[in-house]
Amino acid sequence: MARAGFKDFRTNTFLGNLVFHAKLPSSVQALALKCGKTLGEGNDAYIFALDAMVNVGDNKNIDDARLKAELDRAADAWLPVQEVKRDDTRLTDFEAWTGRLEEVFAAYKANPAYNKITDIIEHSLNANKDALVFHESNSCPEFWENTRLATGLNVAVPLLKSAQSLVDH
Repeated sequence: MARAGFKDFRTNTFLGNLVFHAKLPSSVQALALKCGKTLGEGNDAYIFALDAMVNVGDNKNIDDARLKAELDRAADAWLPVQEVKRDDTRLTDFEAWTGRLEEVFAAYKANPAYNKITDIIEHSLNANKDALVFHESNSCPEFWENTRLATGLNVAVPLLKSAQSLVDH
């Protein structure tokens, strides 16, 4: 979920974006698989993070002022996550740092504003599933970490299984 106000668009959490999870409609999952297969064509194993944008147009479930207010509340709840992410103990005591990060991220996910934004995202995805465009593919560690924290999926596991399948192949 890109968020830096309505005048400044950012998709990178390092630049101010917030992280939310969402259940993707099956048609969006199918399109993501098709995109991934196209990008990975000719390779035995691959993992891609696909960034997508939904064109909600006039098909909104919340007005801009209320959405901005909810995003501002979520941004306040996100501040402790940013603080831990900036903490340099990640370089000297990664295990303890990860524990703190998981703790503050769980508190962020428990915040009512997080849940409100998640509901808005999921409604928008379902209502506009045919107006979605995948615009970028990446595999940066920040994506892995945010995916693990928001969804519980540790992307390193399938990545290592993919690598192992190549070695075994």
